[in-house]
Amino acid sequence: MSKSDFHRISLDDPLQFGKPVPWDIYDANEKLLVRKGFVPQSEKQLEALIQRGIYTTAEEYLKSRETGIDPAGQEKKPQHRVLSMMGQANNIIQSITLGIVAHTPLPDTPAEVLKVVNILDEITSINPDIALAYILFKQTAEGYASRHLLDAGILSMAVTKSMGKSREETTAITAAALTMNIGMLGLQEDLQTREEPPTEAEKALIFQHPVLAAQLLQEAGVSDEQWLSFVLHHHENIDGSGYHTGKAGDDIPEGAKIISLADRYTALIAPRLYRKAMHPSQALRTLLIEGGKTCDARIAATFIKELGIYPPGACVKLVNGETGIVMRKGFSAMEPAVLVIKNQYGADLPAPQKRDTGTDRFAIKEPRHLEAVDIPFTMQQLWGSEAT
Repeated sequence: MSKSDFHRISLDDPLQFGKPVPWDIYDANEKLLVRKGFVPQSEKQLEALIQRGIYTTAEEYLKSRETGIDPAGQEKKPQHRVLSMMGQANNIIQSITLGIVAHTPLPDTPAEVLKVVNILDEITSINPDIALAYILFKQTAEGYASRHLLDAGILSMAVTKSMGKSREETTAITAAALTMNIGMLGLQEDLQTREEPPTEAEKALIFQHPVLAAQLLQEAGVSDEQWLSFVLHHHENIDGSGYHTGKAGDDIPEGAKIISLADRYTALIAPRLYRKAMHPSQALRTLLIEGGKTCDARIAATFIKELGIYPPGACVKLVNGETGIVMRKGFSAMEPAVLVIKNQYGADLPAPQKRDTGTDRFAIKEPRHLEAVDIPFTMQQLWGSEAT
């Protein structure tokens, strides 16, 4: 058989340790390595196979794709397109915010917001790592205002779920995160693209924006008291130094505290035209330091537990000099799963390579900041078909 008769198996294909291999697998010289049904006993064993450059017959591979049943007899899971769903959510948010700010809200604004909440609920259930990585991969200095709302919504949904909140409260918190800044969207976009500090008039608008947002939401038909309360109080600090009422401690609704941290974190990691984005590990450290002063230390610790010291999508430098992207949390906070994308000399690799950061050779040395244009692979190439 010729090379065209074979399909090269990649990270995007359904191979998992502990589960039967769905095809006969060959090496580059067409030598049979394992039979269909072989069960890899560890991730390292599976990685060793893939790194050899393994293949299956194109006929068998295509048959499994067309029938929806893999050759091992297991029904295939439906294909989810997380990033496509993100794009849909972003489009809805832009329509909602434009309508509200222009005092011409969509016919049923609350229902439209809840559509986005449901999308975020689904994607954080399908693959929370892709959802969290999206926040980092899609950062640009342009279009900040609406994207920031979606970023805060993703993070609020993920953290609120991890805290075991009820469906009702999770919905209200996420909806509030998605609409918290509609009282100052134009100003927020303007401040994002300039170095000058806000004027006195702009400071007054910033101070009032939680109240204005709640008023605009009510005009648009929002009557949920929790939703409105979380928006009203999302800039309060536990030491009483926040705004607009100066509430402190337990007087601040917990949902507002969650949104406040999501707001702060996603603002810190966002680039400005006049400064680079803060690395997520540094941003999380900043939140932890603030814990007990202006933000709730317990909720800050929950954020760090959910994201990890190095969140999905973060760039890191390994002790051997290679640069990688964090794929997901590992068994410990300092040992996440990483795909290397650049060698020790800074040159792009032809394909991402897995590294075990729990070993001395591949341990994480330090955070590394890379602009999106410097990452040689797309999210789909890194996370597979779900990241489309």
